[in-house]
Amino acid sequence: MLAVAHADPLPDAPAFCELTPCLPNNAHRRMLARDEMIGRVACKHGAEVGSDAAGNLMYCTTARAQTLDDLPVAADAYSLFHPDGRVYQTHLARPHAFTLRDGSAVDCAADLVAIADDGSLMWCTLRVARGVARAGTGLLLFPSGAVRAATLDAPATVGRLRVPAGTSVEWDDRGVAIGGDLATPIAVGNLHIRGGFAVHGNGALHTLELDEAATVQRHDFPVDAHLELRDDGTLAAATWESARGFMIHGEPWSDTTTATFDRDGKTTSSVTKHWQSMVAPHPPR
Repeated sequence: MLAVAHADPLPDAPAFCELTPCLPNNAHRRMLARDEMIGRVACKHGAEVGSDAAGNLMYCTTARAQTLDDLPVAADAYSLFHPDGRVYQTHLARPHAFTLRDGSAVDCAADLVAIADDGSLMWCTLRVARGVARAGTGLLLFPSGAVRAATLDAPATVGRLRVPAGTSVEWDDRGVAIGGDLATPIAVGNLHIRGGFAVHGNGALHTLELDEAATVQRHDFPVDAHLELRDDGTLAAATWESARGFMIHGEPWSDTTTATFDRDGKTTSSVTKHWQSMVAPHPPR
């Protein structure tokens, strides 16, 4: 799942290493010539181990299935650890149920799991559906246990949008939907949109990607244009490919324009960036 429409669903925490590289820059690194117990963790030979300046384990690949912090950790699981030694990220060897602060349970599959430094569940793949969240997809939680991001198991209303099942949605800590990533294109008024979107606090569409060419406040935009709307629906900004072509030897080029607009639709700024490949495509054989 976790590809909600935003770059990092946890801006104040390390990124999930399976989604983006996040090897700590300050780690002392070494390759293990044999399986080795590092503290309480059995780490695998032939894999890299990272430790901090005090010698505390930061990451390693597990040599065998083992229980850590009451978690059934799988063999060959690339695992990260908090400074106090608690598991941060790993793979579960078998399904495991986590109890949240409100006493409810989350039934997680044998897959990637992320645990906060206070021991609370941050992320797992659901073994069974939970509320609006679909089984077999990722669930991202706030420390309170409230859902931060999930993939919808059924159509739902997000802000003022009716979105299809399979859409990934993100909520703020008050439980208000703030955006997501559409499973399939939808129509919103006279706009046909797809992919990532965000909504204003009043539920109105904020940012979007066009699935069909559209005219907004007398400005024509092509498919793939990214638009930003104010909470009253007026056009605030847009980015789109305004031209493309080929040089004499076949090198492709394109122009991308970014513009801003006042509430009446008048252009207040416009910048076009030119890109050109330095090589021509290879002809088909």
